[in-house]
Amino acid sequence: MEIIKSYDIGKVIGTNSAGTNGDIIFFKVSKYTLGYTGIKVLPRYGADYKGITIPPDIYVPATLEGVRKGEDEILQAAIQYLNTHTN
Repeated sequence: MEIIKSYDIGKVIGTNSAGTNGDIIFFKVSKYTLGYTGIKVLPRYGADYKGITIPPDIYVPATLEGVRKGEDEILQAAIQYLNTHTN
């Protein structure tokens, strides 16, 4: 998402990112499996992504009602955006 926003090559539609990045490393301790992200990924401007979300350009949350109906509200919003903002 950061590349799309940095180079202004499109719109990000949906909800904020998870606020984490890198590969996930899992290991077992006794009967428990633990995991952590193992690579520090920095955006082009050098700040840290860890714990910081990337907000979408157009915020569209999935709702419980939409999930129950089997609707993809974010996809529907993206299609609507394309139908109204393209030639």
